[in-house]
Amino acid sequence: TNNNDSYFHLVINPTLNCNFNCWYCYENHIKSSRMSDMTITNILLFIERIIEEKSSLRRIHIDWFGGEPLLQFNKVVQPILSKANEHAEQKGIELSSSFTTNGYLLSDKILDFCSKNNVKSFQITLDGHKERHNQVRYIRAGEDSYDIIVRHIKSTLQKGINVTVRLNISSETNADIDSILKSFEDLDKAARKRMSFSINEVWQDRDKVNDEIYTILYEIRKQGFNAFIYESFSNGIRRTCYADKTNEVVINYDGKVYKCTARNFTQENSEGELMNDGTVKWNHKHFDRMNKSAFDLPQCSICSILPVCNARCSQQLIENGTDFCIYDFDNSKKMEFIRKRVQEKLF
Repeated sequence: TNNNDSYFHLVINPTLNCNFNCWYCYENHIKSSRMSDMTITNILLFIERIIEEKSSLRRIHIDWFGGEPLLQFNKVVQPILSKANEHAEQKGIELSSSFTTNGYLLSDKILDFCSKNNVKSFQITLDGHKERHNQVRYIRAGEDSYDIIVRHIKSTLQKGINVTVRLNISSETNADIDSILKSFEDLDKAARKRMSFSINEVWQDRDKVNDEIYTILYEIRKQGFNAFIYESFSNGIRRTCYADKTNEVVINYDGKVYKCTARNFTQENSEGELMNDGTVKWNHKHFDRMNKSAFDLPQCSICSILPVCNARCSQQLIENGTDFCIYDFDNSKKMEFIRKRVQEKLF
């Protein structure tokens, strides 16, 4: 699974700048950050090399991440996506794309381009109901970003592009699911099928809200919308972490290369650099990661829930060492994890 050559996953950060400043964001936003023309050229060379050299390749997926990727849509996203689609089509390779964005800058012009260039989905965040969301996500104090983003979500759905609405839930969040769903009550049946709610606990919040997340999940489903949480998906050998896969690369705006998107894009975390010939020069951190496997660890090989927990990701192995368990070697915590997974399936 981790060495599957038929699929390549590329994550691109056009910038680490963002038009919002959400309190829980783990990234260091860099206002002046923008991908240079040289790095754009090198990325296109990188994609061409993948297509030319991987004879088993059938599909490439490009994730646009950041920062806020739409800040650099015209200067970075458009030229890369246009050329990449053109080259993939010539070689008979399926290319798709998706965005992780706050949705504030979405426009009809952007959506028209996306619909013509194999963009399949957007992940757009709401921080609870309108009043709470506007306290967290805004450019100017007192601005109603909630209504702007909801309008853009609807426009995206109308273009036939899927949207995952990420609901970030914390102890301070008043989710008020009824009012959120009321914002989308005018969607037709086809648009509803293209929209899902992803319910996520803000992990930086010390106060846990797991029970509230389940309540929200069931309420959304009860009202006829698609919704999921982490436990909605089956873990196992076929669903290992993306950072563990050989054919996965994260390219930052400055040409530095990473594997994991859940950590700051600092020099310390960098695992390589994109070269002018479209190759990646990896450093020792990358080889340390790719040589680590929890399946080699004795405490994992005898664990009663392996492989349901996926034996954790390589990032955690790097940071915590081999004498480590995400459930603190506590069997009751492991069983609680299993209980939640079963509970989600039952309801």
